[in-house]
Amino acid sequence: KPTEKELNKLKEDAKTPEFIDNIVGSFAPHIYGFKDIKKSLLLQLAGGVNGKRRGDINILLVGDPSMAKSELLKFGKKITQTSIYTSGKGTSAAGLTIGMVKLSDGTMIAQAGVFPLCSGGFAFIDEFDKMNKLDRSSMHEAMEQQTVSRAVAGTNLTLPAKTSILAAANPKFGKYDPSESFGENINIPPALLSRFDILWLITDKVDVIQDLAKAQHILKSFRGESDVEKVFLKERELMVYLNYIRDLKPTLGREVSKKIENFYQKMRSMSNNDADSLPVGIRQLEAIIRMSQAHAKL
Repeated sequence: KPTEKELNKLKEDAKTPEFIDNIVGSFAPHIYGFKDIKKSLLLQLAGGVNGKRRGDINILLVGDPSMAKSELLKFGKKITQTSIYTSGKGTSAAGLTIGMVKLSDGTMIAQAGVFPLCSGGFAFIDEFDKMNKLDRSSMHEAMEQQTVSRAVAGTNLTLPAKTSILAAANPKFGKYDPSESFGENINIPPALLSRFDILWLITDKVDVIQDLAKAQHILKSFRGESDVEKVFLKERELMVYLNYIRDLKPTLGREVSKKIENFYQKMRSMSNNDADSLPVGIRQLEAIIRMSQAHAKL
């Protein structure tokens, strides 16, 4: 948690208009660009307000290879204290929820997996598309009801799993195919997709100016001349800041409620007119509310 002095400085800095941009610039500064994505990841780390509904934000990054998805996940792991990073291929349902372990004398004992262990924190799952279908289905309960249950002979357990999930996946065909819809490009069932608050699509388009800037950024870091040292908040300070704001409880006013209502209706009608788009429902409305609460905390 921040000291009195650190907190006063943060509150003073927060009055400046460029405060949020500075915070975003401190998140994974070694990765060029991706401002909006970094901002959404900070919203996830701040989290909504836990009440009758879940306050944890889940995000899925889908994109072509070599787009720094894993790096973003690894940086999130660095600045959080209750978190686990895992890769899809070596992850089973038991490893995520509750596993049964046989002791040397033959007794079976239950052991908590990633979600219950990180309750109140974060789970970073890389290579999400490489996970076994059956193992992935174990996430449905954890992502919406925020509990994990296991019922096997003689053991019936339910553990809390208030965990935010950040997952990264590659498209089904290795590279994103623009002629197909988003749903057909990704090997994840709609029931699971709807539990993510934000879905990011990161495609590798050729853009001369962007490509040059990115190349110069990488060359600088190899020469040891990067600006990573000049960030607004260093890794430890960013962790301290996030630990502090996670406990804030902003309230939802009538004016904001009206704005969210209008925004949701627009999203509904847009998804209705576009046959290829993912359906927009109540879960998406809850996602907007969570993200506005997280933005207030930031």
